[in-house]
Amino acid sequence: STRTKFRRLRLNATRTYGWKTLKKTLKDFNYEHVKNMDDARKVFAKNMRSFHNKVKTQLIDASVNMTSGTHLLDIGCGRGGDLFKWDSAKLDYVFGYDPNPSYIEEANRRFNASHLKRNYVFSTELFESFENYFDIVSCQFAIHYMFENVYILDQHLSYVSRMLKPN
Repeated sequence: STRTKFRRLRLNATRTYGWKTLKKTLKDFNYEHVKNMDDARKVFAKNMRSFHNKVKTQLIDASVNMTSGTHLLDIGCGRGGDLFKWDSAKLDYVFGYDPNPSYIEEANRRFNASHLKRNYVFSTELFESFENYFDIVSCQFAIHYMFENVYILDQHLSYVSRMLKPN
């Protein structure tokens, strides 16, 4: 599976470059306080998460500015971690799709706990009845699943095309 391949690749990178190279990299980035691989992984994971969040915020904001849109479809919304990015972008209607029921449950829990006054809906079902409804379709960290084969990619692009408003 793709997940297994990624784990092997990450493991091979750690073996190939090793602790000595990693220590030099840490020193270059002023992370000399990191003393072992577990700490290093935590530091890098935190920084990577921060970087991803900045990029996602910029993409969402740029999309809203380009379209003046307020209706977003998020394919692969996961646990709803972008709630406040959507709110900050003043998106009034967000429909989040993810095939994982536990992710959708967590997204709903987070939304309810946030007390945001927006129309956000999360579902494990595709929103087929909303053709030509969305200003923006976002697929942040799930797009790689669409490249499993040409048929899946074609289906995905066709779905996105149907969901977007004309022009």
